[in-house]
Formats: sequence, structure tokens, C-alpha cells
Amino acid sequence: MARNKSEKCSDVIQILGGANHDTVREDEDFYATPTMAVQKLIDVFGFKENVEIYDPCVGKGHILKPFRDAGFSVRGTDLIERHDLWDDSIVYPGNCDFLNSSGMIAANIVTNPPYKICLDFAKKGLERLAFGYKMCMLLKIQFLETKARYEFFKENPPKYIYVFVNRIGCIPGGESDVNKPSAICYAWYIWEKGFTGEPVVRWIA
Repeated sequence: MARNKSEKCSDVIQILGGANHDTVREDEDFYATPTMAVQKLIDVFGFKENVEIYDPCVGKGHILKPFRDAGFSVRGTDLIERHDLWDDSIVYPGNCDFLNSSGMIAANIVTNPPYKICLDFAKKGLERLAFGYKMCMLLKIQFLETKARYEFFKENPPKYIYVFVNRIGCIPGGESDVNKPSAICYAWYIWEKGFTGEPVVRWIA
């Protein structure tokens, strides 16, 4: 059966994956990170193996799995209690509102926060992070834009920005680990608490 022009246009928009094009957003803005995107970060960045990895937007454990498989100690929390996608016996505690939390975090934060409040997450993460520890956030390249973020970056420059050469797609609802088609450019933004220099831009192929 022939498909009309509007249906074809809808398919193109879904592939493009721009946030402004979404007609229905996933509940709680939950878009999981493909584990391959995390594995590539582990491959290119020198994480200290004796430092815990903490994800405050853990979802179903997509970010923690590659670290756990590599022998890291991992911990995850979220607003919503969920089971790990690969190991149903692992339950990530809910009712953990990171934006309203307090206390020092002596761990490396690695997370993919809801994009509409990602700046708030970055501010809170750096507020709580202990000196010398890292915070890695998977964000769109457009996170570099806007005056509000510029003011934030002036006071809190990332130490590294790892830009993906190939486009990756986050997974609605985290129901699988399939890299979805997307036209969105993502990067890993890496802060180190106490760093005040110029950011270094690198690429992940």
C-alpha cells in the first residue's frame, strides 16, 4: 500500500531524533545510554579502577554494566526503582532525588541525565563531588550553547570533551541495548573537581 507524504515525513523526523520533533516523550524523559557508548569511554579515558562509579540516573543499569564487567565497583540510584536489564536480581533504589540531595561524593560520577534539566544535574554534581574526582555526562553537542551554559562553563570548565564521530541514539525506556538511528551528535563531557584550565576536545571513533 502506498504511504502518504505525511507518513514518510514522520519516519524521517523519528530518524532525525531531534528533541523538538518528538510528539511523545518517554515517561520521566528516560532514554538509556547504549552500552557501546560507555565502553568507548572506558577505552579512551583512564578511569582509576579503585574508584567507585556512581550513576544518579541509573535507569536499568546501561551505564554501569560495562564498568561492572570491567571490574569496577558500581552504584546507582534514581527517582524510579528499576531492575537491572541484564540481571533482574539487581534492584536500583528509587525515590533518590539527586537534585535535592546533599553530602560529598567520593566517587566518579558517570551519567546521562534528562536533557531538560541536565544543567541542574551538572551544577549539583560538581557541588557534591569531592576534590579531584570526575563527573562524566553524556550530552548533546548543543550543550555547549546558550548564555546560561556559557556562564556555567566560565566558572566550571570541563577538562575534556569527547565527541562521537558517529551518531549514537539513546534507547526509549531502556528496554534493549540497541543503538537507535539518530542525527543527534553526542559527546562525553568530563569535569574534574578543582580543574580551572582550558578544555581539551578529543574524538571517539
